[in-house]
Amino acid sequence: MKSNTDKFKIDNFKVSNKLMFKFLLLFLILSIQAVTFLVIININYSLKYYLNNLDVVKENFGKNLFVNKFEIEVLMWISMSFLLVGFLSIGFLNLFLKSKFSNYYKVLYIMVIAIFAVLSIVFEAISEYSYSKFYNLFDFLSQKDNTIFESESVKKMQEVFYNMSIKNSGNKYKWASDSITWWLAVIKIIAVIFSFTIWFKGPQSNKLKITGYNFKESQGSKFNALVKKFSLNNSKNISFWLIIATALVFLPPLAYIVNMSIFSTKMNSMLNWTFIVKDLYKSVSYNGISIEEINLENSYFAIKFLPIIISGFLMASIFIFITAYVKNWNTSKSTFTFQFIILLVEILSVLVAITYSSHEAQRITNLWNNGTFEISPIALKYSYLKETYGFPFDKNNQISEPWMSGLKYISQTIISLSFLSTIYTILFIKYKKLQKKI
Repeated sequence: MKSNTDKFKIDNFKVSNKLMFKFLLLFLILSIQAVTFLVIININYSLKYYLNNLDVVKENFGKNLFVNKFEIEVLMWISMSFLLVGFLSIGFLNLFLKSKFSNYYKVLYIMVIAIFAVLSIVFEAISEYSYSKFYNLFDFLSQKDNTIFESESVKKMQEVFYNMSIKNSGNKYKWASDSITWWLAVIKIIAVIFSFTIWFKGPQSNKLKITGYNFKESQGSKFNALVKKFSLNNSKNISFWLIIATALVFLPPLAYIVNMSIFSTKMNSMLNWTFIVKDLYKSVSYNGISIEEINLENSYFAIKFLPIIISGFLMASIFIFITAYVKNWNTSKSTFTFQFIILLVEILSVLVAITYSSHEAQRITNLWNNGTFEISPIALKYSYLKETYGFPFDKNNQISEPWMSGLKYISQTIISLSFLSTIYTILFIKYKKLQKKI
């Protein structure tokens, strides 16, 4: 009996040269940004000065501005290592695909190359995100009108950063912001997964073999033909509705993460002032409440960026399954089960991440509005901060609801989960009934 992996032959592995060229082109595109960033972090004198004076940073600024050499330089070299190993693996691809190894090992070899690409993107994104912490401090201290610090070590750092900013027009070593960094990583991961999936499949047949329905020209009305085309009487249509249901549930979370990522929104500005501006001044008062009780010290990444990352994998899966539907890729029981589990796990993960993020955003809003959080009046009047991080406060230094209030979002989440569980249960039961007819 043939292995299931035989269904996934890449043009029967007869076009390995063409496949190798596609993989090389993809890795070359990925390496352009990686090499550029690697050059920047190695020639940036301000970054070297920062890393040599981490004790000054740790003593005078907050956690979200503190980053070490491992997080920037070492992780970036690890990212480059995965790219280099990927290039070497592609170099042996032609030889491997024409070898006597079974299709299972050939498919596995290509999957490993794809994993190298994804890991490279992830490590590069972490490095770039860490670099943004340094650059936030560099840009702040290099402002000429920033004269609030009394520490001689900080003044020395200000002088170095200011001179470097003047020398390089202030922008030579600027990189993407933290939000853009993770969005670019998500886009690149989607592109890699999508490309490998498309190239991974062999030529599809013109006639799709599916069970439960004979696609002959309907003798009924056009309306009946349209109903049959989207009814739940074959595995292809069940997959279609599975994708549609998941996409519909994903729309509110997508709106949330977009709102959180746009510079001018209240949500983005509030998070910037809570986690970045407070660390620039290190002067937020908690009015007797300890950091441990507030429990926000390690929340910035989970609130703002984790939902983006998880949503990226869900979007990649949706794009792949839509492509499979449009291109009439043959499906089996195992592939449908895989699609069902992947979409269910990813959409539930997105809902959990968004629920946590929105809950914490609501809590942060309340902490500002009830006076638990206070910040220096100097910061509130500093135009640079408003231009760089937005300004979430009104004239009374209050923050309006950046998203749905707690009860509204809980209601929306319950509705989403109810809709999701109902649709997934119906589709799963319908698919099981179709399988029994085979």
